Amino acid sequence: MSAFPQTWDFFGRVGSLLWKGKVIGSRMRVTSRSLFPTCFLVSLVGVWMVSGALAQEAALRRAKAVFAEVSGKVRGVKPESKDSEEANGYPLEAKIWRMEDTIRKLETVVSEEHGSQTTEFYYTAAGDLVFALQTTTTERVDTGEVVHRRQDRFYWDAGELVHWLDAEKQVVSPDAGEFGEREKDLIDLEAESLALFAGDEQAAVGKVIDQGTVTGTFGGIEQGDFFHLRLQLADGEEQTYMILRSEGLLDKVVENPDRYIGKKLKVHWQEKVMHIPEAGGTQQMTICVRVEQP
Repeated sequence: MSAFPQTWDFFGRVGSLLWKGKVIGSRMRVTSRSLFPTCFLVSLVGVWMVSGALAQEAALRRAKAVFAEVSGKVRGVKPESKDSEEANGYPLEAKIWRMEDTIRKLETVVSEEHGSQTTEFYYTAAGDLVFALQTTTTERVDTGEVVHRRQDRFYWDAGELVHWLDAEKQVVSPDAGEFGEREKDLIDLEAESLALFAGDEQAAVGKVIDQGTVTGTFGGIEQGDFFHLRLQLADGEEQTYMILRSEGLLDKVVENPDRYIGKKLKVHWQEKVMHIPEAGGTQQMTICVRVEQP
């Protein structure tokens, strides 16, 4: 479902209102100068909406591409399986598919008395979660016959859930209370399932150990086998963050670091298990996911 129809409909209504305002204003002899603040505000809102819609469309396209790629490749890859007990006491089965030492798919099945819930997590080649498909079935206790089935689709971008398409293919608003609750439930399920493979160093590749944000003064970009962003914190401590993929403002910072030296940046970071031969093999790395100016 595209966000564009709503966006264009918004501009259509705004254009209509502006035209009516122009006509009414002329009748009331309102000057163009008095209309400027309103028009400027409408323009800013419009630009913000288009920017957000474009970013979300890009995230959805990326997730769909990763889903198609991984779905095609996992057929020739033997999964690794683990069984456990979910936090609520129900049986939990987990499978992972690794490609080039990185987890590209995680599948979990939680079985309950009246059905089961299967969740498939899909990852990029860098180990970033971009899509999850959750299928919930309700079964008859006596025969096991499936009497109800629903699917929800979840899209991630830069470590955050940005889009939820429910079983009726309706978009769930990020402002809804259930949006944040479902995001937490999915992340907890993912972490609990990946923890089952923690004894296997290679299987843990791609696992997010921790994540957060930090604001500081940009100190430059270090270049080696990978780019690293330097950030000086308020207490004078300097932190560095590996850059694996640069988009948006981060791409501009990498391309022209001198322009941002001494400026405040808010860094969104993740601590992940990565397998990078140039950095010494499999180890925990602190990754800069994206940046913004506070």
